[in-house]
Amino acid sequence: MLRPKEVVEKWVDAFNRVEENLFEDGQWAILEWRDPLGLRGCGFFQVTDGKILFQRGYWDKLLLFEAAWTSSGMNWGKCKAI
Repeated sequence: MLRPKEVVEKWVDAFNRVEENLFEDGQWAILEWRDPLGLRGCGFFQVTDGKILFQRGYWDKLLLFEAAWTSSGMNWGKCKAI
C-alpha cells in the first residue's frame, strides 16, 4: 500500500506540478508546488488505504491574475485607477 507521500508524488506527476516541498505526518501529506507557468500553491492530502480521502488546496491568487493579465497582452503599468 502506498504511503501518503507516495500518493501525492503520483498526483504531482499526473497534474504536471513541480514539487517544491513534500511533508508527511501520519495520514496527511503536505505539498508545496509550482506549475510550469510559475504559479505557486500548496495542498493538504488526507490519505487512507493508499487513496486520497480529502484534499484542500491553496494557491497564490496574485500570481494567477498576473499570469492571466500578461498572457492577454495587458500591462500592469498601463493600468489606471478609476
